Amino acid sequence: MGLSDCHGGFGVTTTDNDTCNNGQTRGILTYAPDDHEAAAVINDMSLLLTGGRLNQVSTTWFKNAYKQELNSGGFENAYRLVKRLFLLTPEFHSTGLFKPKWVDRPGYVQPEQTVGKDYKAVVYLYLNGGMDGFNMLFPHSNCKDGKGKRDSSCRRGYNYILSQSNIFIRNIHHVDMFEDFKAVRNFKALDKGQLLTINAADSDQVCNTFGLHRAIPFLKQLYEDEDLAFLANVGLLNEPMTKWDWKAKTSFRIGAHNLQRYEMFKVSA
Repeated sequence: MGLSDCHGGFGVTTTDNDTCNNGQTRGILTYAPDDHEAAAVINDMSLLLTGGRLNQVSTTWFKNAYKQELNSGGFENAYRLVKRLFLLTPEFHSTGLFKPKWVDRPGYVQPEQTVGKDYKAVVYLYLNGGMDGFNMLFPHSNCKDGKGKRDSSCRRGYNYILSQSNIFIRNIHHVDMFEDFKAVRNFKALDKGQLLTINAADSDQVCNTFGLHRAIPFLKQLYEDEDLAFLANVGLLNEPMTKWDWKAKTSFRIGAHNLQRYEMFKVSA
């Protein structure tokens, strides 16, 4: 039957959850070298895992590591060790012939100190999932109404009307933006009392006061120290477009997470 796809493995797909959860399998790798001598083991594994391309220096290192572990922990531990070592070799991760130069890398050279100039850098942290941006920054209060004026109840000129699959907009007045946002986010939204407020009165945003998730007080402090800015509603569109022509102008599938990650890596800071 071959191996299963449990826990990212390769082989036939299984729909039986018990097979994965109970540690069962549809097959196992049973190869083990007949000869436990170091040269025979390393040569066999080099043939199986690198097509016989393992370089001589690595071969010598692996043999010595195998012998040391064999004497102290036995064959199973030694065999497991060299399998892990093979995973670190360039030959295992390539199909061509690897020719090491065996030249030491140059040491670190301290750059010259700049006198009288401040150094600035853009540090880009890519978080691979885990943060819901729409539950990090909230419209809070002191927002514009439908006529561009501000009031304490955070009213504006649009109301989101929810359906089962879409959000429609109609032009009416006297809607609380925070409550509107909360209605769209549904059970994922937080209450105002759970938010940390920040002042955005000096910006041209629709609200003078925004809320931050209570779990990130350090971002509130950085913002108040003018060391942090928020870029909200940043998408991956390649050119200006509307909801009527986005499909024709979009070169990647918006619904595919792996492709969105690829596009994000190309964003220029």
